[in-house]
Amino acid sequence: MTNREPISAKILQVLDWYERPELILLEGPRFVYTLAVRSANLQHSANTYFGGSMSIGRLRAYANGKCDLRYAIAHANSRRFWQFELSADSADVVLNPIPRSNPDLMASIPSPGLFARDHEDIEVAKSYVPNTIEQFDVDGGWDLGEFSQFYGQIEDIYYISADLQRFDDPRVSDDERAVITSAFDRSWSGGGSYVAFYRKVANDNDFHSPLRVSGIEYNSPGFVKIHARSEPFRNLMEILQAYSFRETEMKKAANELARFMSRSGMNKSNVSSVLLLPEQSNRLFELSDKLATLLPGIEFSTLRAMTRNNVLVAAKVLVSVFRRVERLYSYFDQGRVTHRDLDVR
Repeated sequence: MTNREPISAKILQVLDWYERPELILLEGPRFVYTLAVRSANLQHSANTYFGGSMSIGRLRAYANGKCDLRYAIAHANSRRFWQFELSADSADVVLNPIPRSNPDLMASIPSPGLFARDHEDIEVAKSYVPNTIEQFDVDGGWDLGEFSQFYGQIEDIYYISADLQRFDDPRVSDDERAVITSAFDRSWSGGGSYVAFYRKVANDNDFHSPLRVSGIEYNSPGFVKIHARSEPFRNLMEILQAYSFRETEMKKAANELARFMSRSGMNKSNVSSVLLLPEQSNRLFELSDKLATLLPGIEFSTLRAMTRNNVLVAAKVLVSVFRRVERLYSYFDQGRVTHRDLDVR
């Protein structure tokens, strides 16, 4: 059994039609999508449908042929499966939760081998495509794992920059800001939490600012080529350039902030912002803002708003961003990576 409540959704697109809709794409709250098929049970109404929810990342993977329709529905995100009745008079529907074991759902999920190429293009999966191609030239000696580490630093800084830009955009809805804020709604208990945090930030941006590797040449000299959105990528390069010009000043500000947090016991898993004394909170904001002003596009006031004014979590994220900038710049400083927009000092 499931304890989920019914939710409202709207029909975005009918993807396949045979006398009546056979495959439907719906959008629910917070940019969660559902692919639904008509019931295979002949005892049901002809307007009964079953489906599974998925993020834009999963939907795009299906649209790009990375999985078939059976997989896309059967492996719904967070095991969210639904039954609903289609109305001829409205694009709005009510999705009623059902368990994965529901026999009618199991019978309605398509057989293997049906791919997105077999029906209409998924329009929403083609939105917000990357609009710039960037190349990092690489040289010197590389271990295979270092390419992954190098790209990981790019990805984390790029996506947090995209989040900050979207959160400050007056055109962005409150629901979208709530999605951004949800990445911060977890306890911070060490390195694993940061890994999960940046993964959540990346997933939330997959629709708005996708970042993709489009080519890698491992030989030296070689290259790493990526598709990106121009705005967050430009901010990434501006941060690296600022670090190049003011490395000593940035390190001093970051170390001062990190030492204060460590000496005050703020890095412990059981410490939250509500336990901080007023003078601690004020000093934490002062040191964090000092570091953030050195990082283009990283407004600490915005970062704090994204955490629902949790200055401690905001400070921890800020330090983690700086450490990623520091590690990423080291590749350029070592002469193993170059980019046309970065002047290494």
